[in-house]
Amino acid sequence: MQYNVAFADDAKFKDIIRSGHLKQAAAYCQECVNKIMDGISESSRMSIHIKKYLENHIAENVTLKDLAINFNFEYNYSSKYFNKIMGMSFKKYFTNLRLEVAKNLLRTTKHKCYEIAAMCGYKNYEHFSRMFYKKYKIWPKQIK
Repeated sequence: MQYNVAFADDAKFKDIIRSGHLKQAAAYCQECVNKIMDGISESSRMSIHIKKYLENHIAENVTLKDLAINFNFEYNYSSKYFNKIMGMSFKKYFTNLRLEVAKNLLRTTKHKCYEIAAMCGYKNYEHFSRMFYKKYKIWPKQIK
């Protein structure tokens, strides 16, 4: 999806920045974000919010029931709803997200592998290591 909002090329934005009016710049940015959000479907918006929620709770044992409560959708329909808007099951999505975050942390931090596993919600390092290998065909220690 492409949007016609390019701040760097926008003359109005450049003028606001040059003037030093930060509140005006923030308001203009919010206006642009609102235009973008108007073009995004409700399910796409929901998927953005769910992804952000899961990223913020990556180390916790989040369940579909938690999502249903936090995002006000019917629990009995939650599995189908999640699958519809995210394109895969909750378990698969959350596992993939945890492993992706772990991979980034392995590459960019000095934390030990077992610490990163715990930071990403894995209580058992061996389980984390096997899941990581299954997805990336490389052991976590090989990245460190």
